[in-house]
Amino acid sequence: PWLRGKLLNRRMSNGQIERAFEACREAGMKTVSTNMHGLPLEDTAMVLDTVRLNGRCRPDTIQVSTFIPYPRTELFKLCEEQGLIEGETVDSIFEGRSPLRTASAGWEDAAVKENFHTLSYLYARIYRLGSGTLARACEKVLDRLLLSKRASAPRKLVFERLVRWAGGRYQPEWIKY
Repeated sequence: PWLRGKLLNRRMSNGQIERAFEACREAGMKTVSTNMHGLPLEDTAMVLDTVRLNGRCRPDTIQVSTFIPYPRTELFKLCEEQGLIEGETVDSIFEGRSPLRTASAGWEDAAVKENFHTLSYLYARIYRLGSGTLARACEKVLDRLLLSKRASAPRKLVFERLVRWAGGRYQPEWIKY
């Protein structure tokens, strides 16, 4: 929500987004969630917030693109001021890479981005359990698996097995750039 409001000037709450998806579903409309990762100042926890939001919204299609700072835009200026631009300039969101230095460099950051769709599915399954103790416990376990900085190798192994298990169960209309 912070990145959406402060960097992108999109002044809608998570609740408003969730209600819009619910209204579309009730009207029998297919939904598409368009997401962007690699924004300046973004970290793994922020990407995971977006994954969770997709889990709550349960869109029919999830699109994930990479932020590109285009010259002469406010965000390009911010990236320059923060010293975030490194390497060659990328001129297309379709290449899936960014010229920005990211805030996180661990396996978790790449894992969340690469498994955005599958993680959205997992959180959606958790949220369908309701708001009880089991749902909260499952959400905390999945969050800790990705956000904890302790015992990295065992967490990565558990994460990889979980993604392999869940990957075969989620069949969205995949649009991944």
